[in-house]
Amino acid sequence: MRVKSIAAGIAVFLVIAFGTSSAYGIALYASDLDGRLFRVNTDVFSVTSLGQLTYQSGSSTLNLNRVKGLDYDAQGVLHALRTQQVTSTTGTGQLYTLNPSASAAGNAVFDGPPTIAGMALFDGGLAFTDGDHFYASGFTNGRVVFGSIGLSTLTTYTRSDSFAFVGLEWYNDGTPDGRLLTLMQPNSGRLQLEEIIFGTTTLTHTPFAGAPSLEQWTRGDLALMGDILYLALGRSTDSELWAYDLTQGPSGQYTFIGDLPANISGLAAVPVPEPATVLLLGIGLAAMAAFRRSRR
Repeated sequence: MRVKSIAAGIAVFLVIAFGTSSAYGIALYASDLDGRLFRVNTDVFSVTSLGQLTYQSGSSTLNLNRVKGLDYDAQGVLHALRTQQVTSTTGTGQLYTLNPSASAAGNAVFDGPPTIAGMALFDGGLAFTDGDHFYASGFTNGRVVFGSIGLSTLTTYTRSDSFAFVGLEWYNDGTPDGRLLTLMQPNSGRLQLEEIIFGTTTLTHTPFAGAPSLEQWTRGDLALMGDILYLALGRSTDSELWAYDLTQGPSGQYTFIGDLPANISGLAAVPVPEPATVLLLGIGLAAMAAFRRSRR
């Protein structure tokens, strides 16, 4: 009887901690081009502003602006790709670790190497693989780089056209290298979902699925949870969140999720469970075990 009571208590705790979300019922972080961070819940759709991302430079607190992409690494750490301006049109790409909480202020920490030269000031993407490697886009000549945090060496892939890749997401489809998806901007008023195909030092891209909307979107990002790909489509007046089930292949239907703030340029799906939820679960289980011992 006592064992059944404890098991029932654990079951109730798991429902409280993890919920009973649908395939589209998850949490995401989104950032705009100026570095404001938002938490997006999709079960009962809501968008909560966490404020401006900032970081410390010596004794100064500075805004983390020109944020071009967000993604979690394989260890569940959230990173942002931003451009530090060098000239009027280009800058240096830098990676920052984010520790989202009730406020975005003060929680961006510079990751160090690598620094990525020659990036355009606006629009790009960041995608981590299942290992500790990442892909980054956002160059005036349309290239993509592949690297690892802490290492200065980058592998560069070039292509013959210069269309902008404004969002990236790596997808583990069971093949050795996985698949890299992108929001590509073939002209200044349109985005489309494409797959990047890599050669030895070059890359090509091919349409993956039709765009969910033909409105004048100029920036955005991708996020993945399981087989569900989330697309943030942004512009100067507003943004939208859509979802696409990758198991549909290239001919499926998009699902509209909700409206987002203007100029969304970064999107990342919160791992399930979140690190804080894992800690909460551990505390709950430990408390139940202690209660059981006290009843003996």
